[in-house]
Amino acid sequence: MDVQPNVQTDTVIKAFLRSELQLIRSQKKTTQCVAS
Repeated sequence: MDVQPNVQTDTVIKAFLRSELQLIRSQKKTTQCVAS
């Protein structure tokens, strides 16, 4: 019972972190384009 929620939460956190990283990267790209 304890393991399943932990695994689900871990997967959700990893997916969230991945999307956050992609957002940051795309934001950096746009700011670089605007700066140059």
